[in-house]
Amino acid sequence: MQRKTLLILLVCAFVALTPIPAQDDAPAEFLAMAHNVKVQPGHELEFEAALKNHWAMHNKAGDPQGWTTWVQLTGKNTGMYMIRSAGLTWADLDKENGVEGDMEDVLGNMMPHISWSGTKITQWDLEMSNWPDSIGTPNMVELTVFHLKPGTEKGFYHALGAVSEFLKENVTDWQWAWGHGVSGHSGGTAVLAIPHENWASFKDDDINMWKMLEEAKGRIETDLLMEEITSAIKWQENYAAMHRPDLSYTPAE
Repeated sequence: MQRKTLLILLVCAFVALTPIPAQDDAPAEFLAMAHNVKVQPGHELEFEAALKNHWAMHNKAGDPQGWTTWVQLTGKNTGMYMIRSAGLTWADLDKENGVEGDMEDVLGNMMPHISWSGTKITQWDLEMSNWPDSIGTPNMVELTVFHLKPGTEKGFYHALGAVSEFLKENVTDWQWAWGHGVSGHSGGTAVLAIPHENWASFKDDDINMWKMLEEAKGRIETDLLMEEITSAIKWQENYAAMHRPDLSYTPAE
């Protein structure tokens, strides 16, 4: 799809993804913590029941921090649960959630059903993203993770910023969010998220962003931007995930 392409790293031709606040109100830090959980085969129903009971504990305790659960639909970790909380600062990670017996419940009732788990923290870049509040939490999301070559990050993000600014001004019906790994990731990584309502919305559209960019900035500048982006990528992976509101925790207002 051209939007994926757009952002599939703009190589012409992916915990809730919480809506990103308007840039005028954007905090300096906008972190997302994701607990990625692979459940033992055949233990899915037991794990989901334990997770629902766990969120009931959080609700009873009045925990103010929300968690959104996604299930990976494609890729090498298909079936993995991604339990995310977004819009955090580093200081937020030091706060106690006030849920008595929280860790004991995880270890005693959830871990017996888990094959492996890992935690990652991502910093989302508000200036390079176009994810208005009106989107809310989408039904599906497409994630593309770009693993960057050492020493290429500065040029990569410079070019990416220029292309993102152009797209925000000229292709107003596209939405996306850019982030980069800050803890738990493998080397230098950039993460692209694109919201989707359903599978049908993954279909390519007819917009050629590189042609538009060339018409606005000229062939030479466009080629330089494309080269800075594509030459920085060591390898990439792409997958889709579906929102599971029944397995998520939303604090009472």
